[in-house]
Amino acid sequence: MKKLFALLLCLAMIASMFAACGGDDKKTDKPAATEATGGATTPSKDPSDVTITIGLPKSALVTDYYDNVYTKWLEEQTGYNLEFQFFAASATDYKSQMSTMVAGNIDLPDLLYSMNLGESVYERYGRDGVLVDLRPYFDDKEGKAAPWWERFEALPQEAQDNNWRRMLSNDGSGRIYAFPEIQESLIDIMDSQVWINREWLDALSLEMPNSPESLYNVLKAFKEQDPNGNGLPDEMPLVGTNGNLSGDTMSWLINMFIYCDTAAYFNVDENGKLYLPHTTDQYREALKYIRKLYSEGLMSPLTLTANSKDLTQMVCPDEGGVQLAGVVVGHITLVFTQAHEGLLSYEALPLWGNAIINEDQNTRCTFVTKSAVERGNMDAVWNLLMVMSSRESSIIQRYGEEGKDWDWAPEGSVSVIGEHRAAEIRLYQDTWGAMGNNNWRNVDATILLNAEGEGNQSVPEEETEVNLHKYKLFNDMLDSYYYQRDNFNPPEEQICPLLIWSQELIDEVPYERDDCKSYISKARSDFITGAMDINSDADWDKYLAQLETLGLSKWTEYSQYIYEETVAGRWFSDLVN
Repeated sequence: MKKLFALLLCLAMIASMFAACGGDDKKTDKPAATEATGGATTPSKDPSDVTITIGLPKSALVTDYYDNVYTKWLEEQTGYNLEFQFFAASATDYKSQMSTMVAGNIDLPDLLYSMNLGESVYERYGRDGVLVDLRPYFDDKEGKAAPWWERFEALPQEAQDNNWRRMLSNDGSGRIYAFPEIQESLIDIMDSQVWINREWLDALSLEMPNSPESLYNVLKAFKEQDPNGNGLPDEMPLVGTNGNLSGDTMSWLINMFIYCDTAAYFNVDENGKLYLPHTTDQYREALKYIRKLYSEGLMSPLTLTANSKDLTQMVCPDEGGVQLAGVVVGHITLVFTQAHEGLLSYEALPLWGNAIINEDQNTRCTFVTKSAVERGNMDAVWNLLMVMSSRESSIIQRYGEEGKDWDWAPEGSVSVIGEHRAAEIRLYQDTWGAMGNNNWRNVDATILLNAEGEGNQSVPEEETEVNLHKYKLFNDMLDSYYYQRDNFNPPEEQICPLLIWSQELIDEVPYERDDCKSYISKARSDFITGAMDINSDADWDKYLAQLETLGLSKWTEYSQYIYEETVAGRWFSDLVN
């Protein structure tokens, strides 16, 4: 369905919405870009005469964007002056700001950075000429885009194919409206990282669980036998998040019973036909199991709403507090406070069941606007993007200042993720979650190879017990993930890849996809909380019937077409006349 975007904000509010800030001490003697900075080409203008305006949501963790390590590094590498136009931090708010500016034909920044506009919105802006089609620049593989292609072609071929396919616009034109951030990061590839309190297991003389049944028994013991020893019934046997990074608790539990990827939705049967796992008996059994955990107080209700930060106090309490969580689902760097000894109580839970195969992370939150063309800055903006895509840039974006926050690792250094990656840098301090001015606290418009986003640092010669245990936990979890993939997953041909819908096909199925997805999510919560009875055949049949009413058959039919065209390697643009 073509969504309508209401322009409800008054243009008189523009001045108060934006803080278009300029520095008073801009340099005028900056060097031109060189091959060492990523091979960016120098435009006809003198670089010191070029000012590029970057619009981005202002991070509360960045104390200064002008007196900033990353800003100054980019200016030194390109010779350009960088100015900032700050948008609201909330995606809802900055989308409204963008909508108002576009409606009023207000000048936009040359570059929009870390602006998650959403695919349908930025594609519409692209078709309307608000955003620049970058395809001609990407196609200049031996020239202007050479630095980017050198990095991109270092990815495995399958990753190249998947990422290129996702970069192309959905209107079938082959245009590219967004400059991607592509991340090859082992630390983020798992849907679910699961940690279990080993001290609680030992206190109750329990074995490590290795099946849904034994997990249930362990969680029941955690609830009833006071493993934290404070004499209070305050234990949360299982707590996680509802889909945060590597913290999808429902995905972990459901995939004990059936391969179920909430990104691709469909599975493939032995005959090459798509089916929705959410309609199968195995999926129903998974919901019965989760309902049992929920109804008996073994899974915290917070799991349906919590984010990673909500879990931190449960596992890393303030001094004098006790741990409250037995099994925790969440990203290790987000759930556990850095250097907190609470981490020492936990081990990686050896996983069983299916492991969702995630494609390389590909986010599209960086855009070049028509204003860059109108100001004659298009080539300069592209040069800036090439520098931002470089190896050194990707590390500074994530870690900050070379020589202070990090240095290049000596040859032969051991990585914190062991045999899975070679060490690339030696990290002195990880300032990502702290206030400062050493970067912009966002990693966008780049290609992160060899886990440059995180996990590629070497193990320091002198390391704390907490950090050494953290490295062990992550390596154990990563090994468990690969074990799942090798021993539990269905054959590769029965795993549906992420399907990319052209705008034409979206228009052919205007409601069915979104309506079915929304209902699947709502019904799952209703079955888990008891609003619908998962053990009732009548309620289950109503659920299946409602999916059909909402258009499951049509959604499946069109998905089947896209799947077959994707497998055949052809672009899809015509289903019906």
